[in-house]
Amino acid sequence: MKADHLIFISHKHHEATSHTEEFVSHLEKSLSTLPSKYRDRFTLKLFFDASPENGFQAQGGFMQEQQDEKCEQASMAIILWNDGYETSTPCLRELSYFLKQEGTTWIENKPSINLLEHGRSQDMGEPYCNKWRFPIPDDQSLIAFWEHASDSQKNKLIGNLRETLCETISKL
Repeated sequence: MKADHLIFISHKHHEATSHTEEFVSHLEKSLSTLPSKYRDRFTLKLFFDASPENGFQAQGGFMQEQQDEKCEQASMAIILWNDGYETSTPCLRELSYFLKQEGTTWIENKPSINLLEHGRSQDMGEPYCNKWRFPIPDDQSLIAFWEHASDSQKNKLIGNLRETLCETISKL
């Protein structure tokens, strides 16, 4: 029987959200046709709060309740870090479902992948910049990359991310 896995996208809203929404749309489309070695094993769906189809539902209750429910349901997270992420109460609430700090060590509750959405990689603190960080060419932010990349470069990044997500889910 094929398992359904939810991937929660955690991000702080900002002025460049249209690029983020385009990135998520491309990723969602890519996840609709998984590579053959995964296709019969599981499906991957995204939860992105701004998505009309897969985001928060206005009539579905309070946002915090929906946030908790989706974080609990999620098999893993994509954390889109930006310079406002660490000061956002909703973002930190979401993060707590996936990572926890014990002393100076960060431990995964559930798998997560971090991307620098905008800002500078030098400003990313623990745990965002180390082992869970997904590389973007030339150490760019996602927004900078997305603004200037060709369709071929975007498709390659999305394909690499899809493969990483599939590999991670296949090990659960």
